[in-house]
Formats: sequence, C-alpha cells, structure tokens
Amino acid sequence: MRDVRATGLFVATAVVVAVLVPRIPHLNHTGYLHYTAVNGTVGMNWFFQRPHVRPDPGASTYGFSTRQPVAARAGATLGIFTRARPTGAPGGRVCVSLLAFPAASSARDDQSSAPAQTAHECASLTAGWNLVPRVTLLTAAPSRVYAEITARGNTGGFETGALTITHGG
Repeated sequence: MRDVRATGLFVATAVVVAVLVPRIPHLNHTGYLHYTAVNGTVGMNWFFQRPHVRPDPGASTYGFSTRQPVAARAGATLGIFTRARPTGAPGGRVCVSLLAFPAASSARDDQSSAPAQTAHECASLTAGWNLVPRVTLLTAAPSRVYAEITARGNTGGFETGALTITHGG
C-alpha cells in the first residue's frame, strides 16, 4: 500500500510541474526573437514558443511585428490567422494586420513611411484565448509583407500564437 501512495504522489507532482512550468514567461534576448516590439517589451514563452508583450508606460497602442518579411509577387494572396489572450486584466481590442511594402524599397526600415497596402481584423480581448478573424491580403505589386499584432485599451499585456504568414490566404 505504501508503494501505491508513493507512486501516486510522484505522478501528482509530475503533473503539477508539467502544467505549471510551461506557463512561466521567460524574456528572451532580442536577437533570438522573430519579432520587433511596437511601444512595448516583447518576450517569448520558452516552452510553447508563444510571444507575449507588455506595453511601455503611457503607450495607448502596443504590440509587435515580424522581423523578417515574406516576399510576394504581384497578385499573390497572403493570409494570417492567430489567437490572443490577455496576460493581465481582460479588456480592449487586439488587431492583426498584414503590411505590404514595395519589394524594391527599404520603406520598412523607415518607420515614417506608410506601407503600400494593409489589411487587418480585430477582436475583443476577453478572458481566455480569443480567435482573431483571418486576415487576407491580395498584393497589387511585388511586395515584402510583414505581420503585426497590436492591442488598444488593455494595459496588462497579451500573449498570442506565432505570427506566421501563409501563401494562398
């Protein structure tokens, strides 16, 4: 009977550790992240590889964008689908955008330049995971396309699935 209790205690401890450890956020060094912060501090859940962001003090809109663009020919359909959850109190809205810059320019490096094309969808940032509607962009010219996710009206930060741009919408 003693062995059964010891085994049960071991199994219960293993389950608790397996559930709790992945939820501990760890900030990665910027060089390892695939994302660039926008008015905030971006980190990565080291176990699930899900990015999370906290707003800078006083930032009304914050989030992050992909570092590397996806190259697209004229007439290409690109899409992105993700989900988000608040890491603090729920509230506000989260928006996912696709930003297309002309392939021949370096406009993405110049934050004062506007993208040639954009597409976005938003969702309320309620408690738990929230699906953001699929964003689709049909490029008019050869482009370099970035994904961005931002929150407004929420000061506690949020976590999201990976921002992966797919061809074919």
